[in-house]
Amino acid sequence: MPAKNLFRTKKSSPKRAAGRHADVEATGFDGTGGNHSKTGDKTMNYITERAQLRQSQLADLIEEACQHLEPSSYQREVAQQRYEGVGDWLSQSDDPLLAEIAIRLQGSVAIGTTVKPIGIAEYDVDLVAHVPDIDTAISPAMLKARIGDRLRANGHYAPLLLEMPRCWRLNYANEFHLDITPSIPNPGCTLGGELVPDKTLKSWKASNPMGYRAKFERRAKLRARIRSAFGRTLASTIAKDSVEPYPEQMKLKGLLRRTVQIAKRHRDLEFIGDADGVAPLSIIITTLASRAYEFCVGNVVYDHELDLIVAACRT
Repeated sequence: MPAKNLFRTKKSSPKRAAGRHADVEATGFDGTGGNHSKTGDKTMNYITERAQLRQSQLADLIEEACQHLEPSSYQREVAQQRYEGVGDWLSQSDDPLLAEIAIRLQGSVAIGTTVKPIGIAEYDVDLVAHVPDIDTAISPAMLKARIGDRLRANGHYAPLLLEMPRCWRLNYANEFHLDITPSIPNPGCTLGGELVPDKTLKSWKASNPMGYRAKFERRAKLRARIRSAFGRTLASTIAKDSVEPYPEQMKLKGLLRRTVQIAKRHRDLEFIGDADGVAPLSIIITTLASRAYEFCVGNVVYDHELDLIVAACRT
């Protein structure tokens, strides 16, 4: 073959060039490794948007599912009315011992982790009846008795009243019950701790519901690091009165509160029909879950919110 034929440039017909141009427009690639079209960028943007949408939908599904674990809006409104009524009645007592009594919430209602029990309609609302201006010279039995006397003086509360080892219970059948625990200041605690009766009513024991609540709320504000579709890390968004106001219903409770609620429901299912009383207490579940959540949020980046919830439950 003549040498001139070896180096002859192949000419492209106008028709073939037009076809190649159409391929580039359709795929975004020209066959040489270069991208000469905006179509490829649009495709990648579409994938990104879809991936981010799936992440957002997963967070919404977690939030919606957990809302079904909670008492209904009607139950919550009734509980608030009963709580405020009891608080007002106790705070208006003429008993000098109860003149400065302060009523506030503690437990799951206070921190927003309440779940409906399985198979029964009742759930519990825990109250603290705190008397700030007395000391340990007052016996637990005496303070508890004076609170009970005040409750019995109300014709509406008297038939609902049940005496428990450490508190008084107002039992609203098929709705919920209010547990009212007496407390006084703890002079040995510099962090706002309190003293509550022991089960025998013979001595006071240390407690700090306000401190526990503050620590839980601090942990709940920690924002999880969720990896986006292309590796970027985003912060998750599922993050002087004598009677304390009832907490408002939160639209987005955040991952920690939802993690606690899921763990509680898991407990309920695992120990359904528990006749021996071996199911873990809610306070233990809440404490362990909040500690695990704090560790996970501070040390790991997750692909999505569900990964974080699973990790916190397993930690």
